[in-house]
Amino acid sequence: MQYQLSDTPTKFFSTFLFSLILIAPLLSCNVADSDKSLPTVNGNTVHINPRASDKTEFSKVVTNIKYIQLETNSNCLVSNIDKVLYKKGLYYIWDSRFNTLTIFNDKGRYISNIGAIGRAPGEFLSIHDVEFSKDSSSIYLLSSDSEKLIEYNLEGKYISDIKTNLRASNFGILNNDFYFFTNKNVTSNSENYNLIRTNAQGTIDKKLFKFSNGDDFSIGFSGFIVQNKYGLLYNSSFCDTVFQITEKGLYPKYVFDFGNTRIPKEIQFSNKDIWKTKYSYLGKDFLEYRSGIIFKYRDQDTLKTMFIGKLHLGEKTQNIEIEFPMVNLVGMKDSNQLISYIQPNTLIVQKDKKFIVEMYQSYPVLKQLYDVVNISDNPILITYTLK
Repeated sequence: MQYQLSDTPTKFFSTFLFSLILIAPLLSCNVADSDKSLPTVNGNTVHINPRASDKTEFSKVVTNIKYIQLETNSNCLVSNIDKVLYKKGLYYIWDSRFNTLTIFNDKGRYISNIGAIGRAPGEFLSIHDVEFSKDSSSIYLLSSDSEKLIEYNLEGKYISDIKTNLRASNFGILNNDFYFFTNKNVTSNSENYNLIRTNAQGTIDKKLFKFSNGDDFSIGFSGFIVQNKYGLLYNSSFCDTVFQITEKGLYPKYVFDFGNTRIPKEIQFSNKDIWKTKYSYLGKDFLEYRSGIIFKYRDQDTLKTMFIGKLHLGEKTQNIEIEFPMVNLVGMKDSNQLISYIQPNTLIVQKDKKFIVEMYQSYPVLKQLYDVVNISDNPILITYTLK
């Protein structure tokens, strides 16, 4: 499959001029037109039709698959895995259901918990995101209910609180600044802006991506801000454009074509009718991997996870729907390895289901899991690379 970027001879990249033209009609996804906005910079824009799927099975491009059983005891119970960070042989696992951030080593042995529920310095009411510092020497925990970031060292020792006075669903770090994605959650400090930039002390200095209508809660299933090697990738909820934010400014990097099921512009920034299943839109999970991307999107009434490979290489691209259990993508171990997970109770309770049988056929190494796990065990990490 090849992407149609424009009507020019160039197949894979748009020019800077095209990027400027592209931004103008994206009325519901554009940067706030004020002195608080970031400048538009030169960058290549890729147009993507997520529905133009190849028939290739995802398992055909997966290699070096391994699994890690996480130790299970009363100190380190993990219900669900929302995100995994990896550094120096340690996995930092965020579980939003239990509001925990737990450290395990490469063998799955429990090391320690980071922070605790409470209102004191170093404590939080809930966890909404976690991310390493710019130099990866510490880890930040975002607690929107506490309206603060908390910094810990990599062993989990408390360093400091940074008061944000914001309610955000996740955040990113660029240079010495924090970017908070409010995701339509209106407060007196964020106002009607989706992206708030603060300095290292938490003081607001820019407000970006203004919207017309908001709520007193964040959208939990669409929109994101994630780190990549160039800076940050940002997508407003229900918007079909992913922006690259760099030190110098931003540009539209990926534009998704959902055809006649895309959300109409007149309601993209109003919660009215968006919950209806007739629409298609990007989800909250997005990851750049080498020359490809992995993302989730709602295709009317179906949630799909897609891998699009060989982007920017000047050749035919791959567009593959990802099957269970790799759909549970939660992080990267390094620049080459991806991290997913599987619940032991799923393996045991649903062992005869078609998707489990197909999983064993696609990934034979996982067959031995059924004989070694218990139904109450912690989730099992799966690491793999893509060919």
